[in-house]
Amino acid sequence: MTRVLTMKSMGESSRTHYVRTIAAMMITGALLSTVAKADGPNPHEVTIRNLTALGSGCPAGTVASLLSEDQRAFTLFFSDFAASAGPYEPITNQYKTCNIQLDLDHPHSWQYAIIGVDYRGYAALDRNVTASLRTQYWLQGSFNRPIQFRRDLSGPHADEFLAGDQIAESQLVYSPCSVKRALNLKASIAVRSTGRGAGLVTVDSIDGELKHTYRIRWRRCY
Repeated sequence: MTRVLTMKSMGESSRTHYVRTIAAMMITGALLSTVAKADGPNPHEVTIRNLTALGSGCPAGTVASLLSEDQRAFTLFFSDFAASAGPYEPITNQYKTCNIQLDLDHPHSWQYAIIGVDYRGYAALDRNVTASLRTQYWLQGSFNRPIQFRRDLSGPHADEFLAGDQIAESQLVYSPCSVKRALNLKASIAVRSTGRGAGLVTVDSIDGELKHTYRIRWRRCY
């Protein structure tokens, strides 16, 4: 026979413990619900608009963007962003840049900060050849210094690469509340050779694109 435990069948101390446990569970559930709702805006209300690109590494029509489903990251795809160095390479090929401006449209009750960037691409570097990938970002009209990311690669290397960079918590710069500001990004790649070696940093060998993925953190405006 199964015994059904009711409040009436419990002792005083058991009833007190039961009530406290249920209350704690209800409070915890409410807090978890609040945190879940506070993680970010409705994904359907976040879009990328007015993307413009200019530079030697991003001719017209060679940059595309994509927001993740949870709006925690956006990716820029480059189909012509490549740098190379070597005995027969023009010096102008050693350094390429791309300046991008976009509007990350979102509800006024939220603000965001870029918390990191991931680089994915392909590099073929001889010994004594190095490559560097840099990204700066800043919000239009902001008086803060641009946030900078940098990753370096050294030869010998001939493979795809995935490199990540993270911003320290104390350096995060959030977008202003109730004011829309364009996001500016300056990306560059460079290849340098100290001898007769050759090097190339170019499009990804699998999907044909160099990717920069920017990780986003959201917080409510109060």
